[in-house]
Amino acid sequence: MTTVKTIEIGGHKVSVQLDDNLLTDRGHYGEWCYRDLSIILNKNSGTTVRHQTLLHEIIEAVNDLNELDLKHPTIQTLAASLYQVLAKNPDIFKDV
Repeated sequence: MTTVKTIEIGGHKVSVQLDDNLLTDRGHYGEWCYRDLSIILNKNSGTTVRHQTLLHEIIEAVNDLNELDLKHPTIQTLAASLYQVLAKNPDIFKDV
């Protein structure tokens, strides 16, 4: 596992790591861990899948940290929809 970067979510520094065997070992493309303040992504996924999975796990973290009680299908829909908007509109926050 290699640490790629650290992001801040809800005032917490969260490490983002890649794992060679996450999908093989646990059947997940990504995981959020509150105990470790970490997000782990499957290293062998394609770039767009990793990016969308990162957004999914960020939403999972926000959901967990704020006790929003969002159901997994809602998080899945938010991640896919927001990823599409952000990926196709890279200048979305420019000059706004």
